[in-house]
Amino acid sequence: MERIKRTAVVIIGDLSLLTSLYLAYFIVWRTLHVRFRERRARLKTLKLINGSGASIRSEALITVGADEKRSEEVVGKRGFRHR
Repeated sequence: MERIKRTAVVIIGDLSLLTSLYLAYFIVWRTLHVRFRERRARLKTLKLINGSGASIRSEALITVGADEKRSEEVVGKRGFRHR
């Protein structure tokens, strides 16, 4: 009988630990999810404009490829700088 009580106490302790860990995981997940949602909403409302007032979102996408090409020319294909 005493052995069954000790086993029950150990099982209850393990379940308590497992419950605490899952609760902590859920709290962290919920916090990160809310922050991600808020950040995504802020970025959707952000509108980039240049000096003339035109939207530059499409221009920004074009210049990304140009920057990558330029960095490849500077560093070289093998990753070493040419002098």
